[in-house]
Amino acid sequence: ALIFEADQKALGSNTNTPHLTLPFDHARDSRHNYRSVDLNRLFKEREELRDSFLYQLRAFQDVRGRLMEHAQAENHIGSIRHQSREMLKNLSSGNNTLWFVNFFCDLLLQIGLVPVSETDSEVLKQIGDKKRLQKLHMRFTSKSGQTNKSSRKLRIDQKGPSSNSNTDLPEQSFPGHQEFFSIFLKAGDSYKFNVHMKRRLAQIITEMSAVNETKGLCEHIAKTQMLAKFLGMLEFSP
Repeated sequence: ALIFEADQKALGSNTNTPHLTLPFDHARDSRHNYRSVDLNRLFKEREELRDSFLYQLRAFQDVRGRLMEHAQAENHIGSIRHQSREMLKNLSSGNNTLWFVNFFCDLLLQIGLVPVSETDSEVLKQIGDKKRLQKLHMRFTSKSGQTNKSSRKLRIDQKGPSSNSNTDLPEQSFPGHQEFFSIFLKAGDSYKFNVHMKRRLAQIITEMSAVNETKGLCEHIAKTQMLAKFLGMLEFSP
């Protein structure tokens, strides 16, 4: 696990986000192994890259973890896209590219299946008429509300000013935290990074497919399918 400074909070330490233990390998991530000028520069870039990536992840959690106007949310997501492009533009070292690919995959496996949803307290802050909300709750939880069914079919109107853009709504194929990782990869649009990412994803999928254990099988399959989705996105996206 990563050792945090005394005044540093672990990512996901509030009630709205999952607890996250950053992957740490002593040979790869310890500052003591980077003593020369060139190695120290490499390590500094790695730290800046990691901190910037986690900052954008926190920003994403903040956007998707609370209620806000659609235009405001899209503005924040647009900022995340911009910062993602800048991060990969500034990724100069080949060694750090491989390191970041591994770091990216480690975090994806850790929180990729975790949903992002607003808490009850966040919902209540946005409700002006609390009594009306209470009455609505009683209506849906009462026996009469459960037995009285409408004969009319539910119609979802998909027309509107935001229906013409594929970026206005979260992609259904990448729910929860997966949306953040897909946003990063698409916005970064780095051929070099994506080549290394595809190789790493294929390697992890191969390793996971070779595991023959029944314990945690459902989660194991879900993670394998998730990685396959990202590999397919990188392989077949225009």
